[in-house]
Amino acid sequence: MKRYLIPALGLVVWLTGCEAPAAGGRIVVGESTDFGVLLPVIETSALDGEINSQLYLSLNSAGWEDGSVVYSIDDLSLAERWEYGPDSTTLTYFIRPGAVWSDGHPIDAEDVVFTFELVRKPEIASPYIDSWENLDSVVAASDRQVTFHFKRRYPGMLFHTGIGIIPAHVYAASAMDNATLASHPSLVEPGVDLVVSGPYQVLAWDRGDRLVLSANQRAFTTKPRADTIVIRVIPEETTRLVEFESGTLDVVGPIPMERAADLESDPRFRVETVDDRLFDFVAWNGARFDPFREPEVRRALSLAIDREAVLAGLGIAAYAEPAAGPYPQIFTLLADPGLKPDPYLPDSARAILASVGWVDRDGDGVVERDGRPFRFTLMTQAGNQRRSSAAEIIQARYAEVGIDMQIELVEFNSLLGIVYGLYGLTEEEVGVVEGV
Repeated sequence: MKRYLIPALGLVVWLTGCEAPAAGGRIVVGESTDFGVLLPVIETSALDGEINSQLYLSLNSAGWEDGSVVYSIDDLSLAERWEYGPDSTTLTYFIRPGAVWSDGHPIDAEDVVFTFELVRKPEIASPYIDSWENLDSVVAASDRQVTFHFKRRYPGMLFHTGIGIIPAHVYAASAMDNATLASHPSLVEPGVDLVVSGPYQVLAWDRGDRLVLSANQRAFTTKPRADTIVIRVIPEETTRLVEFESGTLDVVGPIPMERAADLESDPRFRVETVDDRLFDFVAWNGARFDPFREPEVRRALSLAIDREAVLAGLGIAAYAEPAAGPYPQIFTLLADPGLKPDPYLPDSARAILASVGWVDRDGDGVVERDGRPFRFTLMTQAGNQRRSSAAEIIQARYAEVGIDMQIELVEFNSLLGIVYGLYGLTEEEVGVVEGV
């Protein structure tokens, strides 16, 4: 993907003076979690990927534009161009002249071949092994020319060839399996000896505390504007914000949406919003509560939710919008612009419930059918203030139409276990799903 050093997707806050740091400047970023492995082929998280994209160049670059991924050659591309073969089942990249690793060793096609052959090994357990699903071979035609031979042509060819390339002369002797590769001395205690190709290199890494990046003096693409980036690991959200407001952090993100307005009103800070692909929703489990199986009941439940009130109550109306489906508008090729969120129509909700037999016959404020009150429990994540507060607002609106919804806050991993258990997944399968 397009390579920008952004702490996380969502709301990001900058000190006003940090929007264009002077050459040689220093930026301090607050992050919630530490990094895993600083090597693309075995990186363990999206955060690893953000950092590795600053350390290792890929053959191409990709950016999110108008709801789709657009590939290009730019200043952070290892290749200077690409060409398709006559039948589009081959893709040839031409590596930039003068491309070198941070130790001065030339970057050549053999590094590309080594990287992809490494990804191919099951014992490496690379997160990018699916790139070989339609790939037949990777061949170095010359020092600067590498050709990918595919089993068929398909839309993901540029995507699957966009892995960060690693130096063969460093890892070839130790790349037997994941454990051996991850325990390479340059990865266990990475510093300036970590051989990279991107605009930054690692100056120091004190695990669990901070990662310090410095400008790669041998970078052959555009030089980074900031000379040093210090990424501090501060797990507690409140502590990160306190440090930011006190001036010890220059950038922090994501921030709680309910704090955005306060920070935005302070002239010292700048809040940046980033279009995201996330949405919160309520899932109705018909296997546990029969009424949820009925389309009419689910329609009534939807019309009884005041989405605008939820956003206003959470103080996030300026940074979020009611969802009309599972595809946010950022997905212009998938989202239906004509599809609108359900309106808040409590009278219609009551009428629908009454039409299928849910009526308050005993006057206790809760509708019932066949002697059974419409009462259920909504489980949500403990410690997530946004979700628990939204649940309380929904609870109040449901009470107005005669539905008694209780709220149970469950620790996140326990909640995942409950959800996955409903689908009959094993513990091993749960681990796979959580790791996706």
